[in-house]
Amino acid sequence: MYIPEIPNNSITKELKKLTELCKKKIAEYGENSSWFKPPMIENDIQKWETENNIKFPTAYREWLLFSEESLIRNDLAHFYRLDDFKYNVIDVSPDLIVIGEIFGDGELICFSKTKKSFFIYDHGDLEEKEDFRYILKEIIRIMDEKSALSPKMQDLLMQMVKDKK
Repeated sequence: MYIPEIPNNSITKELKKLTELCKKKIAEYGENSSWFKPPMIENDIQKWETENNIKFPTAYREWLLFSEESLIRNDLAHFYRLDDFKYNVIDVSPDLIVIGEIFGDGELICFSKTKKSFFIYDHGDLEEKEDFRYILKEIIRIMDEKSALSPKMQDLLMQMVKDKK
C-alpha cells in the first residue's frame, strides 16, 4: 500500500494513526482495502478555490496536500478528488459539496460553501462538524480495536440494558 509522506502540520497526529491502522488492517481486509493517491500541489488547490470562489479550511487543505484521493478500509471512508466532488445532490442542500462517503451505508461527507464547515449527511439528517479533524478522528475510532460505538451510543446502550433489568 502506497502511503504519501506524512507532512508536519495540524493533522500529523491523525495522519500517522490513520495510516498505521490502515497498514495493520491489511491482513484482515486485504492489500487494496485502503489506498492513498499522491498529494495535491498547492497551486492546483488554489486554482480550484479561485475557480469555485471557495476557500478550504486549513485541516482539509492539509489533507489534500497529503492525498488527492483515498479509500479507507474498503467502504469505511472514501475521500474524492476535487474533480469528482458532487454538486446539487438530490436531498442535499445546494450549499453543500459532497467530498466523500463515510460508514459504507450511503452517508456522505459534505463541505459547506458558506459556513466553511463539514457535515455528515445521513439519509436526510445533517450533522455539522466544524473541523475536518473530527471526521478523521471518527474514522480512526472505528478502525481502532476498541468499541466501534461512539461514547454517546455506548451510554445509550448501557441505559437500555439497565432499563430492561
